[in-house]
Amino acid sequence: MMKTSLLTKVIVALVLVALVPLAWVTFSLIQINREAFTEQVLRLHAVNASATSSRVDAFLQVRRQLVKAAADHPALAEPQSTDSQEQLKGILSVDDSIKVIAVGIYAPDGTEVLRAQMPGAQEDAIDVLRNAPPNLNIATSNGISYLTVVEEIQRAHGEIRAVFQADALGLYLEPKELGQEAHLALLDASKHTLLQSTGAGSIPADLAAKAVSGQVSGAGHYEGQHGAKLLGAFAPIDLASWTIVSWQPIKVAEAVAYTMRRHSLGAAGLALLLVALLTLAAFRSVIRPLRMLILEHSDLLDGEQTKRGDEIGDLRKAFAALRQHAKDKRQIENVALGRYQVIKQIGAGAMGTVFQGWDPKLKRSVALKTIKIDDDRDGATHKHTSQLVREAVSAASVRHDNVVGVFDVEDTPDYSFVAMEFIDGDTLEGYLRKQGPLSESDTIQIGLAVARGLQAAHDKKIVHRDIKPANVLLGHEGEIKISDFGISALMTSLHADRDQVFGTPGYLPPETLTGQGFSEQGDLFALGVLLYECITGRLPFTGKSVRDVMLETVRNLPEPPQKLSPRLSDQLNNIILSLIEKDPDLRGDAVGLVELLSALKPSTLWTYRSIELEELNESALLPTVASYSSQLVETVNIRRAGDSEN
Repeated sequence: MMKTSLLTKVIVALVLVALVPLAWVTFSLIQINREAFTEQVLRLHAVNASATSSRVDAFLQVRRQLVKAAADHPALAEPQSTDSQEQLKGILSVDDSIKVIAVGIYAPDGTEVLRAQMPGAQEDAIDVLRNAPPNLNIATSNGISYLTVVEEIQRAHGEIRAVFQADALGLYLEPKELGQEAHLALLDASKHTLLQSTGAGSIPADLAAKAVSGQVSGAGHYEGQHGAKLLGAFAPIDLASWTIVSWQPIKVAEAVAYTMRRHSLGAAGLALLLVALLTLAAFRSVIRPLRMLILEHSDLLDGEQTKRGDEIGDLRKAFAALRQHAKDKRQIENVALGRYQVIKQIGAGAMGTVFQGWDPKLKRSVALKTIKIDDDRDGATHKHTSQLVREAVSAASVRHDNVVGVFDVEDTPDYSFVAMEFIDGDTLEGYLRKQGPLSESDTIQIGLAVARGLQAAHDKKIVHRDIKPANVLLGHEGEIKISDFGISALMTSLHADRDQVFGTPGYLPPETLTGQGFSEQGDLFALGVLLYECITGRLPFTGKSVRDVMLETVRNLPEPPQKLSPRLSDQLNNIILSLIEKDPDLRGDAVGLVELLSALKPSTLWTYRSIELEELNESALLPTVASYSSQLVETVNIRRAGDSEN
């Protein structure tokens, strides 16, 4: 039976999803006759007139309610009282977007009793206020349009009048969505034009008559000047005896129909090109790597021949073979390392692999960290490395609640591993990937726990050398512990080149990168980077390569974390900046840092928060900056680069 290739399936899918619907739409548009498209444009005018009517109603409603609320207020029972004056001032102080110019109280005979106005109010606006007719009205003076609102005062004889700028209404009457030669106008009951769009000219007489005839709304064909054919629609204003009128020459609609047909054909051609580009992209990014993956694992297929053109079937077989391979591998690994039973792999890195294990003697779970040294050690080298491993574990035996306990070490010609306290949870690195930046309270508590662990180690003259989120363990029960004490020192000691140091670019301090060694202040620098990352979600020193990161660390000052996280307190911002100072002497010591962080008093106790699958933020799962694992860094290159460039 002949198999269909994945590439063919992708092409068919793209054609069905993208090209066929577009082709159908294009064909339909081409078949639309002039009358049908004209009808569509006519409906568009009807919708536009109705929408504009609603916007004008909303505009009027806000201002009328403002004036009506003042007219109903008890303070206006005595129009000349102080309370009345305050009420009028209150109208002037409302939202600037309402643009009230002046407001006044007038006797039944039109005499002005009291008036309040905005500073700089034009005399034209005051004249419009004095001559305002009842209810709502729009008046134009010297090219400026004003809206007047008049309401009777409920507790006294007289009325309250207000005048507003009406320029926003003019903006409502600019028909940008309707294309060329389309116009909008606002008519009163006597067919008088209150406002209209720019360059509208006179409204067709039969359209104006129809609009004020009392009909709720409508649309149709009308005749303009010199017998020109027009499309028009109208819709009434609910709050006033006004009507919105929309019209456009029919010839414009016909030209749009022709243009739309031409653009539809162009879109169809563009869609064909897009399908071709997507097919090429799918081949390069999905199909070709998939074929390479199948080829790479063809040795796992137990002699089965792959069928060219059936990538999905081949991949299914490869996955089945991989599952069996993993099962077999677990059975092999499920043996003992020393006296410890290996249960499963829980992590891997540059320094080795971490397994969850079981201590049958003490009946407890342990973490078993294998240490990568080399694969071909002779007897003398093995003796040397064995001694270094035991010294590293001895250095790591810091007893503190915030340091992972070390139980045992084993070094043989075949393997070296350390048995440590097992923490059921996640690394801070994994936690940040899922959670994104942490709150200030959580950051303080994590920083305080790490600082206390470092204080206990520094009191014994033990330096960690590789503080970073991957080496901070967070337990489900709220534990915060530092792991891998002494491992970086071991890896550095095993390397003969004195111009190299083992650590993680981005966290290594400037003095270490320039060949000045590693001290307790280097641990504090790395902790400052860690706190910066917890708060901002990014590293303070970044680059496209390891060299770029190191140069950035040595030479440049990062943005203050408060700039990236504006809600960060000044105290924590200053603590972080002091920790990542270039000069080690400015960083203080672990004792002082514990005191500073303790003084901040976080609002809540830190607890491990498990993230459900539906809560995961996809962008948070991907690192925002380039990150590097622990590795040997050549310090001599940094010094020479600095000398030559400076």
